[in-house]
Amino acid sequence: MGHLFINHVEAQIKPDFDVNVIDITGAQMVLCMKLSSFGWNVYDGTLSESSLSELQKDRAVRKHPSLIEFLSYAFFFPSLMTGPSYDYMEFARWMDLSMFDVIHKKASGDTIVKRRIPRSGRVATKKLVQGILWIVLWTQITNYISLEYAQSDKFTVELPFIVRAFYLYALGITYRLKYYGAWTISEGACILSGLGFNGKYTNPKTGKTKYLWNRVQNIDPWAFETGQNTHILLAAWNMNTNKWLKNYVYLRVTPKGRKPGFRSTLATFVTSALWHGTRPGYYLTFVGGAFFQSVGKLFRRNLRPIFVSADGVTPGPYKVYYDITCFVVTQLAFGYIVQPFIILDLKPSLAMWASVYYYVHIAIAISMFLFLGPPKKYITKALKKLQPVPLSHSEQIKIDSLRLKQIKADLDILTSQTSLGIPQPDIDHLDDEIHDAIREMDELRADLIQQLQDFRATHPAHR
Repeated sequence: MGHLFINHVEAQIKPDFDVNVIDITGAQMVLCMKLSSFGWNVYDGTLSESSLSELQKDRAVRKHPSLIEFLSYAFFFPSLMTGPSYDYMEFARWMDLSMFDVIHKKASGDTIVKRRIPRSGRVATKKLVQGILWIVLWTQITNYISLEYAQSDKFTVELPFIVRAFYLYALGITYRLKYYGAWTISEGACILSGLGFNGKYTNPKTGKTKYLWNRVQNIDPWAFETGQNTHILLAAWNMNTNKWLKNYVYLRVTPKGRKPGFRSTLATFVTSALWHGTRPGYYLTFVGGAFFQSVGKLFRRNLRPIFVSADGVTPGPYKVYYDITCFVVTQLAFGYIVQPFIILDLKPSLAMWASVYYYVHIAIAISMFLFLGPPKKYITKALKKLQPVPLSHSEQIKIDSLRLKQIKADLDILTSQTSLGIPQPDIDHLDDEIHDAIREMDELRADLIQQLQDFRATHPAHR
């Protein structure tokens, strides 16, 4: 990370781009993820399994690799320049082919291990074609939507405010297209080699089985472009970097026995910022995105219940309009927030935001004032009046319990598909609904306990 940081600083100090010099920071960023995760995996290998999480047990390096094995992992060509990153044990299981082991269980309880390497040519070719199409689309669309025009005086003179806001959204799409192309082609190369193999999945409803090739997937364009909130967009973008930050920064700086808090969040933010570089544009985007994500949670907590039934799950008649509004607001805001990430320099970034009157920042400030400032009590009270008549505590607990049981059943089905002898995909992001149900149950339980204690205090005969 230190060497990478020095190169980032040097690139900022020497802004003149030399076409004869190869920029190695991209490859260094991938190596930084690989080497730091490898260090933690080796450390985990020295600990007892009782002190490790399930993921840490699976990725722990118990036997140090040979030099050629380590160099093969670090400089594996399909992922060297643009990623994706992955843990050493995943690569080791691919090298010794144990990734493809099929485990059959007999009625007697004995197991038989067979090996079958599925064909990956068709899937890899599909990824290659997709990547080429993304790049072709990028080269064509930039003829009509360009950063140069958005930074010119014509932008504010010729286009009204609302059109400029949507132009920045379209401009954000053009930025992402080249990443879609590069990452998809790189993923296809890993799939062709077999490294992308991730077991197989049997649909519990249809009974159909298919092979999964998403082990090193780094981008989900459909999920990103149709996302309705910040959580979905971040989960669909640079997915392996998100895993690295979560597993080797966010959770690692959290003391054992405690939940991640501000220190974990701050350490993750600083690491991500330094990993990307030292240009001001990165920090403007990260800070703006963090505030927007916080505001999104406030709106979801206070507005979403108005558009669903009293059970908190069944969509109401106007839920579709809520979803459309969330999509438009989220996509427009991200189109605005990501501009400095590409522009990088401070003054041009601020000038771009100024061309649309800092409207997202103003909306964030107003929202935080309304929901966190003096009007909070009145705003939340007024919004609660618009929500459906709440269920009784016992009914709400029963419904939340059923929701969690159904979620657990679905996860059990996914994680029970162990016929190929490899761990199933890690569930990196639980849906907000799960967190809501757990939070509601905890709040209701505490409320019921308090009410019972108050009742017993005022009615001695019922003690």
